[in-house]
Amino acid sequence: MLSRLLGFVVLVSASPGLAQSRLAAAAALADAFATESGGFVLAVPGVADDFVVFADGAFVERANGTARLSVYAQRQGSIDREFLLVLECSGRVAPGSPGYPPAGMPITTLVPAAYAPTGPVDPQGFVYYTQAVGTLTGLRTYAGAAITVTAAGPLQLGAGANNKNVGQGCAVDLLLSVVQQPFLGPLPITGPAQLRCDLRPDLAQCLTHVDADPAASGVGSRAGVGFPGVAADYVFVPGSTLVEDGLGGASLTGGLRSQSNYADAWQF
Repeated sequence: MLSRLLGFVVLVSASPGLAQSRLAAAAALADAFATESGGFVLAVPGVADDFVVFADGAFVERANGTARLSVYAQRQGSIDREFLLVLECSGRVAPGSPGYPPAGMPITTLVPAAYAPTGPVDPQGFVYYTQAVGTLTGLRTYAGAAITVTAAGPLQLGAGANNKNVGQGCAVDLLLSVVQQPFLGPLPITGPAQLRCDLRPDLAQCLTHVDADPAASGVGSRAGVGFPGVAADYVFVPGSTLVEDGLGGASLTGGLRSQSNYADAWQF
């Protein structure tokens, strides 16, 4: 199993030549320059405004001028309510391109002191993607939900572009069309969703074991790592992390302990 674990690390590494750049996506936090509240990656009117990234937040710009944003988002107030958002972006418009900036852009809501020439944010450096389409798939309590997503306007990208802080980020409003409601009941969506991301060179995520759902997998036991012939009930101890870097790679660091023999511990 150790060799299989090492193989997983290799599998999540990607060649930087396949993409122009890769950044880790996280909830956009408000700083002293903000005029709006922050702390979320996704706000869905009528449902909740406290969705944050809990896994696999990534924004990849490809060499062909397209981009892909993907995040697993869960509610801070109800962590059993989760979505997988995948957004494919096209129509890249950068400074110096024809039609720059797109009509109605940039959108700037930070305090005036945030902007050039005296502040750290220069909206003339923003990049835009004029089209974005994708899906919002419900997980756990939202299982069964299938929602199509279309950008209500251009996605705005750059330092200060999420309008929550002066760091690197992106922002776009999303039109949602429900194809199928969750099995447990409908989502009362009342308007366009807000997507607001911080984009970072790397992002550390808390690494934990799997608590299996017998209804989904037929297995009820929790598991992190199993070593054939040694033990199959190792779980990750607090402090274990998965760090995604800016080159499309990731590293796993952490400790393991056997649930049946706490003295049986490993570090990797």
